[in-house]
Amino acid sequence: MAEYAILAPIVLFVLGAVISSVFKGKLGNYISSFFSLISSLIICYLSLSVLFYNKVLELQLRLIPEIIKLSLPINLNVIYIKIDFLSAFFALILGIVGFASSIYGISYINRYLHKQHLGFYGLNYASFLCLMYLVFVIHDIFWFIVFWELMTVASQFLVSYEKEKIVARKAAYKYFCMTKAGSEVIIVSALIILVILSGMQTSFDIVKNYTEKLIVENTILANVLLAMLFIGFSVKASLVPFHTWLPDAHPEAPSNVSALLSGVMIKTSVYMFFRIFYFFFKPTIYWGSIVATIGTITLFVGTMYAILQTDSKRLLAFHSIGQMGYIVLALGASMVLYSMGGESYAILASAAFAASLYHALNHAMFKSLLFLTAGSVIYRTGSRNLNVLGGLAKFMPVTAISALIASLSISGIPPFNGFVSKWLIYSSTIPSFTPLTVYGVVALFISAVTAASFVKYFTTLFTKPSALEFEDIKEVPTVMVFSQVFLAVICTILGIYPVLPLTIISPI
Repeated sequence: MAEYAILAPIVLFVLGAVISSVFKGKLGNYISSFFSLISSLIICYLSLSVLFYNKVLELQLRLIPEIIKLSLPINLNVIYIKIDFLSAFFALILGIVGFASSIYGISYINRYLHKQHLGFYGLNYASFLCLMYLVFVIHDIFWFIVFWELMTVASQFLVSYEKEKIVARKAAYKYFCMTKAGSEVIIVSALIILVILSGMQTSFDIVKNYTEKLIVENTILANVLLAMLFIGFSVKASLVPFHTWLPDAHPEAPSNVSALLSGVMIKTSVYMFFRIFYFFFKPTIYWGSIVATIGTITLFVGTMYAILQTDSKRLLAFHSIGQMGYIVLALGASMVLYSMGGESYAILASAAFAASLYHALNHAMFKSLLFLTAGSVIYRTGSRNLNVLGGLAKFMPVTAISALIASLSISGIPPFNGFVSKWLIYSSTIPSFTPLTVYGVVALFISAVTAASFVKYFTTLFTKPSALEFEDIKEVPTVMVFSQVFLAVICTILGIYPVLPLTIISPI
């Protein structure tokens, strides 16, 4: 019966979404936030139980009883749900950020009272979390695509939540169109796998058997499928040149939703990159070089654009692009080094593999925290303009300290978490004496640019004199402070005790 615990977060998310949608005022927000934070804690428990006790959770869920006979060309009646080590790791990220964002939203979303329908927010917020969880745990290619598409729809409504703002509507439209185009590429490639290769068998494990044969029997078709899948998922991952939707969309969502979009949603593509290159297919030098190159270009472009921004949330959004570049560079490097063979390259490949996952976890923590601190500034001042804000540290000391920890973390300054994962990236690429050495040096340089960017972010908001005169500015409500401190503590722990995240990563 323990397997049915997988369904507990889904049931609670659905209840939270449905019940909260009835209430237009604060109650809609409170109900959605409560159900979401409880579900997020359950997700953390399930994920840690899998990672620490090496016990994979599996469940085959039959939608329609066997007594009802259906004649369908594809077995849509059975959903394969499985929390293996990779799923558990990314679900853990969702659980932690979902918990912090849900608590933060209890107060933050009330700023939209009498302006927006809070029940509509609650419906889409809980649905968004639920669908991301399903994307991570579903082990069936057909249902994965269904939940992937629904996740895009729910997040699009959250991006355009302030529907009276033209910029929010345009950002949501651009986001939906670009990610939908990426989804179509995924759907076409998945249909090829389903129809041509696996004879309408949809389970990941069955599809894997056919893709492994395809690598040997038809290399050209295998590479075409890899290219289509990589392009399709690169859009959601906001890799260059498919990144242009992200700086528009993420800043327009409520700040706790921005934390989820940058901290978790774009990681759904990273999750599938690991599935594609290490599960469905096998790593090659050719594909590893492509992935590492795209990652390096992405981290360079995203970070260089970020330093030019004067909008606090837009600056953070561009840094999400840059940090995704680090994650993808490390993944590509692991593929190249693994394919080269030999004990020394195997060690470097393991370090790069761990670095990619470690940085995915770290980025979720410090970027979510940064968006929450930016949201706290908006909550009290109503502004995102770095040209006029300043001097807030004396009014909002806890938010300032949290922003400082997050800024040091993303800049790779010890003893915070970003340092360890970035160091693993440098130490697995620079000593390799391959083209990856150049990529590692570029990543090292861009880390210095990141530090400069966050000197600007922190000093502008919290220390330099303000161009505006603020009255009655004070620290944000307790629940918002709690979420910031919670994530700041995690950023510190993951940096001081790297053995903890590496222990979680090792089963993968």
